[in-house]
Amino acid sequence: AVVARNGVMWVMVAAYLYWKRILTRDTFMPQITVLDNSAANAPTRFSVGLSLMQTHAVYARLLVYPSTLSCDYGRNTLPNITSLTDPRNLHSAAAYSSLLLLLLLSLRQVASHRKTSLLEATLWMLVPFGLSSNLLFPIGTVVGERLLYLPSVGFCVILCHALAALVESGGSSGGGSSDGGGKKPSVTTTAPPSSSSSSPCSDKRLFPAANAAAAALCVAYAVRTYLRNPVWASTKTLFESHISIVPNSVRMHHGLASEHANAGQHELAVPLFHKSIKLLNDDAFAQGVVSTAMHRELKALYQWELANSLTEAGHPDKALKYYKKAVKLEPKVYRYQNRLAFNLVQSRKYEEGFEAFVACYLLRPAESDMVNNIGNVYMAQNKVDLAIRAYQMSQRLEPSSVDNAYNMGVLQLRTPGMQMDGLKSLLRAKRLDPQDENIEKAAAHALKMYRQSLGG
Repeated sequence: AVVARNGVMWVMVAAYLYWKRILTRDTFMPQITVLDNSAANAPTRFSVGLSLMQTHAVYARLLVYPSTLSCDYGRNTLPNITSLTDPRNLHSAAAYSSLLLLLLLSLRQVASHRKTSLLEATLWMLVPFGLSSNLLFPIGTVVGERLLYLPSVGFCVILCHALAALVESGGSSGGGSSDGGGKKPSVTTTAPPSSSSSSPCSDKRLFPAANAAAAALCVAYAVRTYLRNPVWASTKTLFESHISIVPNSVRMHHGLASEHANAGQHELAVPLFHKSIKLLNDDAFAQGVVSTAMHRELKALYQWELANSLTEAGHPDKALKYYKKAVKLEPKVYRYQNRLAFNLVQSRKYEEGFEAFVACYLLRPAESDMVNNIGNVYMAQNKVDLAIRAYQMSQRLEPSSVDNAYNMGVLQLRTPGMQMDGLKSLLRAKRLDPQDENIEKAAAHALKMYRQSLGG
């Protein structure tokens, strides 16, 4: 009956997965990054198998002895196993041997005593875990402590069985002959024990000890949970605490860096971004994973975020190197090219800035801002004709652009013979944004210059 019930559940799971595959078509399997699931990105199938067995041993340790808890078991915190001689395989062997022994004891109980409670508890632990074990299909995490919520119910029942077995074994050892000297007891005919007598397979004297052991386990697990709870007070406390728990975690260093950056604390964010990039590029851990496009994308993102924090912290000269690295890794990402272009122009490297803005324009040819920025570069280089051509092109792409009208008006106003055009451009900018004080002052100045020219 137990096998039948679980068989029905597995059939329902398979039907659901097949239905989902039909609905989602080619997007059934998610794209999993190296940081999310390093085992799924191991270099060979053999390495994938050994690495997954290692994660299962970690799950077993978390059930039995959750002394160290972590929200990150990524690539740098739980490196993949690539060799059969790796000593960590012994942990996997111990976990699988214990599981095999548990299954044999469960089946033996079913066969000899017709009891299914231990088998049901074992299946309750294994079946939910099987869906998140990465065996059937890769999931978005290599180890997730939250995935043990349902399996832990079955594990608790197994612990109760273990305590009951200790009590029964104590009763069995104490239920033999009391005759001393090793003499063979005589055979006598006695009346069968009454129903009120104690069971020969249990010893009531062991009940207090069993209850105390169960209470001690509950208290130990409760205390561990209580001590763990403050870690989840906020995302910042989560990252801060885990940097000491898993000091090689890329995700924790990057997460705390992002928290500081979002709070405007860029001086604190910069060293953490540096650390996360160093861990991401660590050759010692790169040997156990396959380099993918996502890996390259992460490297580019981290370089870009570091450059942004350096810029906000007042070090645009240091940021330039990291903007260039991000663009080199991902040249088709618009925001990387855009920030690089602005950094170059602000550093008065106009030729390189012009090339970067052109790259931005090629990525988004309908983006008027990029053409307007190209005009700004030409204006900074005093290439008036080219700047005006760029501004006019930007105006055709977006006639309602205030920045375009203002920039072109300022350039025309200070160019001999184009003051009237400059006045028109600035008045158009004022109509588009009548609240801008700088535009209003520039338009008033242009109008004053025009009246002075008429009076002269």
